[in-house]
Amino acid sequence: IPRELSLTPLTCLIWYLGDGSLINVHGLTQRLMIYTNCFQKEDLETILLPQLSSFHPHLVKMDSKKDDGTGYAIVITR
Repeated sequence: IPRELSLTPLTCLIWYLGDGSLINVHGLTQRLMIYTNCFQKEDLETILLPQLSSFHPHLVKMDSKKDDGTGYAIVITR
């Protein structure tokens, strides 16, 4: 992730459309997930999460079929 990357509403929309989902339970939106399997955890914590801080995001470890066996998703709860 380039350190100078700036998350704008447009970049977030494109990212969500390409690699995001809403998790619904009983017809209610519970959380928004944006998958980040190709990014390093340190980059997520230092570059992306601070830019999303007003939404109170957190990282969730995901199982992945990548060689290292793990990946992360950014989760924003309602």
